[in-house]
Amino acid sequence: MPNKITKTRGIIYVAFGEEFDKLTAATAGYSRKFTDLPMCVLTNLKRRSSAWSKVSGVSFKLIALPAKENRRIKVSLIKYTPFDETLFMDSDAVIQKPGIESLFKHLKNFDIACQYFDILTDAACKSKLAKKTYGKLAKLLNEEFPIDLFGEAALLFKQSKNSYQFFDLWYKYWEMVGCGRDMPGFCFAVKHLYNYVKVFKENIKFCINKEDKNYYIQHQGFNGFKQKFNLPNYKDWNPKF
Repeated sequence: MPNKITKTRGIIYVAFGEEFDKLTAATAGYSRKFTDLPMCVLTNLKRRSSAWSKVSGVSFKLIALPAKENRRIKVSLIKYTPFDETLFMDSDAVIQKPGIESLFKHLKNFDIACQYFDILTDAACKSKLAKKTYGKLAKLLNEEFPIDLFGEAALLFKQSKNSYQFFDLWYKYWEMVGCGRDMPGFCFAVKHLYNYVKVFKENIKFCINKEDKNYYIQHQGFNGFKQKFNLPNYKDWNPKF
């Protein structure tokens, strides 16, 4: 009988700069309570936080770029992951309950899997933030509001031709609006390549931006997040729009 082919699965982080290196050590350490998946950290630091010594099953891949280039790596993750199937998590996201491994089953029939959040209503689209964040790219792509919102603080993907096409499109859209925030490019890439992107609806408890213990992954987004998960203080990096 031929040998059974097994896929490598793991979690990947982008942690550029000392502040986010320290933060990722804390969130990865918390997440380690609920999963044995190997972790890979993409970093630009040769000397890292001592807190990593408390996190098992972690490898590091050094990328010689300045900290401000962290999002360039994020929108190119498929070129850096050592895994066949990857769960990407932002530095300010934690796994808060067992069972995250079960979500990899969605990559059997799809190449990318992400969380569906909400629809920008006409009223919301009139806000200054929405216009700055999504309006410029929407105009360049001849898209109109309302638009679907998809989360990229936690993202599942597998090595495939379709996945490379997705990341290439995300990167292209990200560059089109000045290499700032990555959310607009991500949302439109999902929309334009929807046939092989699985979007988790409300019945799949994947990732949430408000306090809810029923979701597998908790992303920052509510008061007391840092205290609840015993995280160090950090300042959100807000790039130009």
